[in-house]
Amino acid sequence: MPEERSRTIRILHVTTSLAAFSGIEETIRILIHGLDRGRFRIGLASIVDPPGAAVEELKATGVEIHVIHRRGSVIDVVTTSKLIGILGRFGADIVHTHRNKGNFHGRIAAQALGIPIVTTHHDMGDLEFSRSPFSGRRLHSLHSNEPPDFVQRWIFPFLNVKLDRMNHRVIAVSDHVRRIHAASLADTRVETIHAPFDESLFPKSWHGLRHPEIVIGTAGSLGFLKGHIHLIRAMRILRDAGRDIRWRIAGDGPLRAELEAAVEKEGIADRVTFLGFQAHDARLYEGLDLYVQPSLAEGCSITLLEAMASGIPVIASDIDGPTELIEHGVSGLLVPPAHPESLASAIASLADDRGKAAAIGQAGHERSLSRFSSRVFLEKMSRVYEECAALPSRAGIDYAPL
Repeated sequence: MPEERSRTIRILHVTTSLAAFSGIEETIRILIHGLDRGRFRIGLASIVDPPGAAVEELKATGVEIHVIHRRGSVIDVVTTSKLIGILGRFGADIVHTHRNKGNFHGRIAAQALGIPIVTTHHDMGDLEFSRSPFSGRRLHSLHSNEPPDFVQRWIFPFLNVKLDRMNHRVIAVSDHVRRIHAASLADTRVETIHAPFDESLFPKSWHGLRHPEIVIGTAGSLGFLKGHIHLIRAMRILRDAGRDIRWRIAGDGPLRAELEAAVEKEGIADRVTFLGFQAHDARLYEGLDLYVQPSLAEGCSITLLEAMASGIPVIASDIDGPTELIEHGVSGLLVPPAHPESLASAIASLADDRGKAAAIGQAGHERSLSRFSSRVFLEKMSRVYEECAALPSRAGIDYAPL
């Protein structure tokens, strides 16, 4: 056993829960499949009971999974103590945390044992407590129509930022997310490593626009911040202009019934198909002419990268993460968020210009592979893990000022 530990770096990922279709789970899956198995061993701990499909999918990779079966509230010391036991039994050399409850309990448990901590911040959800100015933009205004949840909206985001001081490394999935967690570029513990996509699963498959019918697509959770309602209104504008545009929506979520009602109200039900949950593979993008992502906030969209890799011309909101993935007018189009008229105009402009659409699709394909592939991601994460494994234990020490 001592010989194996000297050869293998054991990394336990701690997350709130697991989802069958989520960027976080896709990132972990890429790490499990892509890291050198002779050098790294991955384990996974989920605080809340995850869906069976998500567990079975990850178990098939051979990863060791621990489910704690707790709610994981801030005052839940049982969750933390159970995690301490799991870390000891797994023999973790590094703890890598994700999501609110995973970040909180995982970091406290690792700190108690003196284990180096890596945390990945996957989105803009901690913006209210940003350590860098964001020109007055605040996320709470984007949640105005969602039920209030004080702990999820305020307490956990506050802790996500403040507990970064425990970390040996903090990973941000975009430069915009990095600005939330680093007071300045001088903080070398905080590093941007864009979320990856698996290029082996998403080969180039786009073969040009079809006429007269154009099919657009989106994929992901049906939640408020994904901005589907604005694309629904854009679809009505396109219909009123006499354009034959169809929309396929892959994914499910809390707003599905509300979005289906909005589609009926706008009179475009014959043009919009809700596909529900779909397998996360190349079939998501088959038959699409354009991929459109109308998000109101975004860290680093894996589905946007997958569409780009597939060669599909993409349109996204001119916000946060998408501005780092797309060069406007070159590898995609960026439009103001929450602006149906701009969405409709961008869709129409590509539908009317086959050459422009093809050039954007090709440039997006090349950019996704050269900058954001799993190969690039795995090289960077291997370096982070090697550096953390070489650090001395520093339990009980604050590594950065509040």
